Amino acid sequence: MERHQRKTSELEKIVAEVVSEQSYRRSSQHLETIGSIPVPHTTLHRWVMTSDCDKIDMKKRVQTLVADGTGFKQKPDSDGSNRGEVCVVVGITKENTIVPYGAWTEESWAAISREIKRANHPSSKIKFTPIADLLVSDGEVPLVKYMGRLTKDSQRCIWHLPHDLHPLLKYKDDASPAEAKGFTSQLAGIIDIRLPAEDVEKVGLEDRLTLERSVFKAERGVQDLIDELTARGYKAAATYLDNAKSKMFSYVRTWLRTGVVHPRVSSMIERMMREIGRRIKRSGMVEPRRCGEADPDHHQANHFSQRVGSILEGQTQDLRKSKNVV
Repeated sequence: MERHQRKTSELEKIVAEVVSEQSYRRSSQHLETIGSIPVPHTTLHRWVMTSDCDKIDMKKRVQTLVADGTGFKQKPDSDGSNRGEVCVVVGITKENTIVPYGAWTEESWAAISREIKRANHPSSKIKFTPIADLLVSDGEVPLVKYMGRLTKDSQRCIWHLPHDLHPLLKYKDDASPAEAKGFTSQLAGIIDIRLPAEDVEKVGLEDRLTLERSVFKAERGVQDLIDELTARGYKAAATYLDNAKSKMFSYVRTWLRTGVVHPRVSSMIERMMREIGRRIKRSGMVEPRRCGEADPDHHQANHFSQRVGSILEGQTQDLRKSKNVV
């Protein structure tokens, strides 16, 4: 790079990708060592701040919508809480491609849902058409309540169900470790229904009926488990399963109805969230701000948003290369 040379769009993209991996100072050293691009870390910061790396077009329709959130530490708010949350929404297209909707660090799921709906439904005079067939999530109540309004149906991640049941039994209901493990294993066995490897058109009527019977049997098994937990006084675990039971097998019913294969777990976005959570810690604390309030430190908050945006785009590119999206 020549002295006083203006940056290209390609260089700006490289900078955004490098900065999403590490600090600005280390990114500057990395660019000079590996690519002979001597750019000061302050210049890198300015480029990222003025770029549109966190601007993602949300006007799109997909086959599956996957949403999740992860916590991070921020400066304590007026209530003394230092917990913030990064919310991420991605979609899976018919071509099995991952497309991002965005990453948010300050908005609630209600606000995120409104923003995505507004991008895909400009006129209130027209009936809203869902942007996806199925929402896959860990079952967080606000997430399902508001993001579920954008899709035709929702699916509870079947990995999270036994994973979340175990601590409820141990710490909320005071079940013994052996009982907690036993009930968790029982649930995992009940809900493990696999779709046929063939296309739905190639699956015979008898096999389809067998799959439907498997769903009915699993639903009865879940209800029996709820009844047993209730009888033993494990109310937290029983309530958790009772709230989740209607959305445990949406992926099977959708396949039987449409022939479209949807994920039954949110593992692909969980991996992304772990990576985002790991990387945003390098950005330091962010001053909390409620929606509609003046930002006391706009420069710092925008910096954080820009980094999360660039991280999301990089992680989405990695997921696009994966053959095991669903």
